[in-house]
Amino acid sequence: MEKRYYLGLDNGGTMTKAAILDMAEGAIIASAGQKTAMIIPAPGRTEKDLEALWRANLDMIRKVLADTGIAGDAIAGIALTGTGNGLYLADADGHPTYNGIVSTDTRADTYAAECRKSGRHNKNLPKTMKSIWGGQPPMLLQWLRDNEPDVLRRTRHIFLLKDLLRFRLTGEAFLEKTEMSGAHLLNQETGLPDEDILRNFDLLDIVDKLPPLRDSSDCCGHVTPTAAAASGLAAGIPVFGGTMDITACAIASGVVDQSLDSAIGGTWSINQYISRTPVIEPELFMDSLYCMPGWHLISDASPTGAGNLEWFLGGLLADQARQCAETGRSIYEYREARIAATGPESPVVFVPFIFSNHTNGTGSAAFLGLRAVHGLDHMIRAVYEGVCFSHRYHFERLRRFGDVAETIRLTGGAAKSAMWLQMFADILGRPVETVHGDELGIMGTLMTALVGSGACRDYGEAVGRLVRVKERVEPNPALKEIYEAKYALYKDAVESGLLRA
Repeated sequence: MEKRYYLGLDNGGTMTKAAILDMAEGAIIASAGQKTAMIIPAPGRTEKDLEALWRANLDMIRKVLADTGIAGDAIAGIALTGTGNGLYLADADGHPTYNGIVSTDTRADTYAAECRKSGRHNKNLPKTMKSIWGGQPPMLLQWLRDNEPDVLRRTRHIFLLKDLLRFRLTGEAFLEKTEMSGAHLLNQETGLPDEDILRNFDLLDIVDKLPPLRDSSDCCGHVTPTAAAASGLAAGIPVFGGTMDITACAIASGVVDQSLDSAIGGTWSINQYISRTPVIEPELFMDSLYCMPGWHLISDASPTGAGNLEWFLGGLLADQARQCAETGRSIYEYREARIAATGPESPVVFVPFIFSNHTNGTGSAAFLGLRAVHGLDHMIRAVYEGVCFSHRYHFERLRRFGDVAETIRLTGGAAKSAMWLQMFADILGRPVETVHGDELGIMGTLMTALVGSGACRDYGEAVGRLVRVKERVEPNPALKEIYEAKYALYKDAVESGLLRA
């Protein structure tokens, strides 16, 4: 009998998740997640214990198999996704030679600044098609070369996160193209590493440490007996290339042509569309290869998303959050019920630069229009709206580089809030849709396994079988004038330079 179950793994900034897709039902039938700790050994450094992360993946695989009662040998294929960029180094056996460095790490920011100032970034731009920043592999590799050279001497394989974890499952070392194209090491014209790029980064000596490249739907090995014994899987299950996390969310949203745009309302404000024509612009955040051959994913993003709300709830409203937790009440539902009474006519505007901004990478957050008559309810409404303003700002930038679609598919934590969903539509002035399912990153990366295994002939068929619209929200025309005025204030504050740190 044909196997119908597929296993997906997603390793984000704070969570490790596993889920099982049942093709007969066309849905994920079970998932399990575990928080994974961030290590901060010094200010600006964000790392992961990779052995602990590997154990978390094994634990979640065993749990999701146990919860469903599905035997390990019933799995037809496996695919992984995870947070992009950063740096993950291993020896020949897959054991880490350094903690995983997460993309939020800033130790190499000075290297990125020097790269821009010296003109080396502009030399690479026609091939790499993206901006440069400190959390990318080339900058982190330069930092390690200059500060901890023994690490690179002990390293056999330079990986991105999901590719390292796939290596632990299969014993075969590969890099996958969507992930690699987002990491500033790939020539996107040829789809291959490029010696000129590495030479401009002064990294030509690491070329032999880069594993071979594979497409998202390529089979990249099979589960080894050792990994099978540790996870409850059967040896020999094929493991496919998978995708970068933003690619996974876009394809799981149903983005297979230019009729839809994708927005991810998570810690980062991520806004994207696909195009057959690459975009080579120094101001663009990223042009990366899409999982569909011949297509590019055009993205503009910054850490100006829902992380700002978590900062507000965890800091200024920590007591309220604790009280809600003690009574079993959701702090989000409690606060949204309160701020509903304030109304969009509240003049308070929040600029969500708690972590960074979307113009020059530095900046500070601010509440604008705040007066003595305003309280926490007005401020938290402004946080919700400010995140939407950030997404709008990014989409306006994207419009300069290509044609954006009429409808946006929203994923991430913001998509779970009815209030936030309506704000997105009202502030962006465009219809916003959500799709069924909670584990869209896993659903998207599993589509690579479906295409690679032949269960679906292409991504269009996979989307047609698995993606269903949950809700469509239209903008309220009565609020257009109010939000236009507030956005104009937001935009003036952002572009004036007054908020730069």
